[in-house]
Formats: sequence, C-alpha cells, structure tokens
Amino acid sequence: MTIRSLPKVELHCHLEGCFQPATLREVGRTLGIEVPADPEVFRREWLITEPMTNLGVALAKFAKVQSIWGSEEVIERLTFEACEYGRAQGIRIFELRYSPDFIAEGHPNLTFEKIHRAIVRGVARAAHPDLAVGLIGIVRKILPAGPAAYTTDFIIENRDSFVGIDLADRDIGFDLRRFAGLMSKARAAGLRFTTHCGEDDVAEAALHVRMAIEDLCAERIGHGIFTVRDPQVMELARRRGVLFEHEPHQQLAHQFGTDDRRPPDPQVHGSRRPGEHQFRRPRPVRHRPVPRVRSSRA
Repeated sequence: MTIRSLPKVELHCHLEGCFQPATLREVGRTLGIEVPADPEVFRREWLITEPMTNLGVALAKFAKVQSIWGSEEVIERLTFEACEYGRAQGIRIFELRYSPDFIAEGHPNLTFEKIHRAIVRGVARAAHPDLAVGLIGIVRKILPAGPAAYTTDFIIENRDSFVGIDLADRDIGFDLRRFAGLMSKARAAGLRFTTHCGEDDVAEAALHVRMAIEDLCAERIGHGIFTVRDPQVMELARRRGVLFEHEPHQQLAHQFGTDDRRPPDPQVHGSRRPGEHQFRRPRPVRHRPVPRVRSSRA
C-alpha cells in the first residue's frame, strides 16, 4: 500500500493556490500573463519552495496566482482540476476554501456571484462517489468593516453551498475580536467556523489563538503553530476540542527549516500515552452537494 492509495481527509486547502503548472501556462498565454516555461524559474517565482522570512512574504506569492483567476471559464476549470487532482491523491473528503474578494480584485468583470457559480460548476463537474467536497468562504482580516460585512453576508446567503466560514490573512495590526459579531451571525446561520490564527512569529501569537477560541468560538484553528509557546492556550484548545489544521509544509513557509526554529511538534502531534492524541477529534462537518447560488448581489 502506498501513501497515494490511502484514503485521506484534506481540511485546509486554498483553492486559489490549486493549479497544474501546464494549465497555468496555457491560461496565462490567453490572458497575456507571462508564466515561466522553465520549471526551475517557475518554482522559484510562483511557488513556496524555500523558507520565507515571514507570513507576509509567503502571502505575496498568492498575488501572482490571483491574476490567473480572471474569468468564469478559468475559475470553473481550475476548480474542476483541483477536485480531480485531489481524488487522484486519495482524498475522500476535500474542504476547499477561497476568498471571494481576493479573486475579484483586479477583475471588474467578476462579481462574487459569478465567481461562486463558476466554483460550484467546477465542483459539480468533478462529482464522484469517492469524493465529498465542501466549500469554506474566507473573510480576510485586512478588510475594513464594510467589505468584511459584505463578504460575510454573501457567504451566509449562500450557506446551502458553503459548509463553513474562515478568517484569513495576517494577525499583526488587526484586532480579531472586531469580527466577533460577524462570526456569531454566520454561526447562527448554521455555518461552521475556522480561522487562521497564531501563524505570525510575534510574541502575542498565542494570545490571538486564545481570542479566537474564547471570543469568537472558533471550532478549528488554521495553522496556529506558535500556540505551542503558551501551555495554557494549548490546554484551552485541548479542553474545548479545538482542532489545529497544522501542515508540515507551513513550517517551511515560516522558516522552520532549521532545528533552532522548529516548533516542538510533540506538543502538537504527540500523545499522552500510546494511542491517545492530545487534541480530540473534531466534530464532523456534513458535506452535501453544492446547489445553485442564491444571492442576487451586484
């Protein structure tokens, strides 16, 4: 049995970063965007393949990829290919998250509705008995109050085709608690809540995670790798049954390639005794077929 053949669950995958290099080059040509043909140049300029100095530098890589998501046809195709690739990797439950306003930036022809409809069509095209796909809508923490509320309302209005809502982007300079009302509204509408948090290498990283759990009632934390600096917050997460969506590759993005910067993984992935994981299993999210987009927003 190989790793590829094992059935898997993918809980944290950004749709905007899912692409086949060949597709990116083909689409880039049609949009007048130069995508390097040389594989090494492409890896260096478009992918995260070496330690980044901080989260902001890592996020900047997304700007190049974002330019490709410029039409409904491209969005549908990239979504379809992402689902097909995931199934080929043995993924059986696939949660894809995306930010409507991020994709829409610089693409005046794309409304949130057009973007979401294209994604829904892509998921529908990839429908297969072996693959359950759930969509998570992202609200970026860098958004002002008005756009953040607009994006949240859009996700709520389309809750029949979203399984959850996420807060993403940097913690530095943004008070997570200002989103408490919006996330409470989303949870009341039946959406599950996860948030990127504790991934900036700052002294207050663990405090941000505490806020996410206590003030916003987060069920899952995206990454949260610096939570290990505060045993009390670790215990809070364990006691509340909060799942950390922790991926080894993210260590690379935050310069955890050297021993002196590697987080104490046993605290996150270790066991109290053989067979007992430190964090309880998350409550399951019901995945369902994605129906039509209901919103009529402009």
